Amino acid sequence: MKRKFLSMFFISIMLIATVFILTGCGKGEKADTNSNNNSSSENNKYASEDLLLFKFNEEKKTATLTGISDKTVAKVKIPEKVAKEGNTYTVTAIGSKSFSNCENLEEVVIPNTISILAIDSFSRCTKLDNVIIPNSVKEIGDEAFYECTSLKNITISDGVTKIGSYAFNKCTSLTNVTIPNSVTSIGSFAFFYCENLENIKLSSNLDSISRSMFQGCKSLKNINLPNKITRIGNSAFFGCTNLNNITIPTSVTLIEMNAFSNCSSFTEITIPSSVKRIEKLIFQSCKNLKNIYIESTKEDLDGSNFLSDFNLKDMNIEGCVVHWKE
Repeated sequence: MKRKFLSMFFISIMLIATVFILTGCGKGEKADTNSNNNSSSENNKYASEDLLLFKFNEEKKTATLTGISDKTVAKVKIPEKVAKEGNTYTVTAIGSKSFSNCENLEEVVIPNTISILAIDSFSRCTKLDNVIIPNSVKEIGDEAFYECTSLKNITISDGVTKIGSYAFNKCTSLTNVTIPNSVTSIGSFAFFYCENLENIKLSSNLDSISRSMFQGCKSLKNINLPNKITRIGNSAFFGCTNLNNITIPTSVTLIEMNAFSNCSSFTEITIPSSVKRIEKLIFQSCKNLKNIYIESTKEDLDGSNFLSDFNLKDMNIEGCVVHWKE
């Protein structure tokens, strides 16, 4: 009897703990109730600020939003400031996993006091369809919008300098994206398998195309690579089957393995003399590629052996002609 009682006791404790985690509790503190909350018809459509949880920095008088106690809300307006025990705190960050797996979240308003969207901050919010990132934000963290499959519009304001790895991975409803010139770094897999992405305008200050950044973006038709990039990473454009033309800028020195594999709409491409190294299988299964123009001699280009007749056959483009600089 005692053993059965202990077993039931531990099961009850585990169930309570599970509910505690799933509802988002325990990740922060509530701010004091604001008597002005929801005082207008505009605010009435948003979830009560009382549901939001924060971590407070007493020295800087700032607050990081750490979660929400009700994961079922549809609309959230994050406040610029919150109060606690008579003190006012500026909300400056959206913390890790704050809204992760809020599957009913359709709209979020981010104030112009936020400087960072941390890792996984909105991952798998599968109903979220429109986000405006204000110019106060400096960094969009890794996986920030991972698998937000309904996200159609994302406005990234000038001010963001870094977009993390997997940030928009599998955002399958995105069609057009503009990256402001303030951005200098975009992490690997950032737009991986954004299958409906047709056009993207990149920052003129971007320094590289990271690994698998656009892999699987099968609807991508046009992209202009900025003149400051030095590297096109591993599988960067793998499977971009509708991308029919790309100009490699003269700043590029390295093209990594599988960079353009399965870009089956390519008919010709020019590799500028600035490129000092190419890795194997860069044109794997580019079945319509007929001409590769290389503005270097074989002696100048490290990895030129990967464009030998044998390797063209290995890449399944044996009908392609490689034109070398004399």
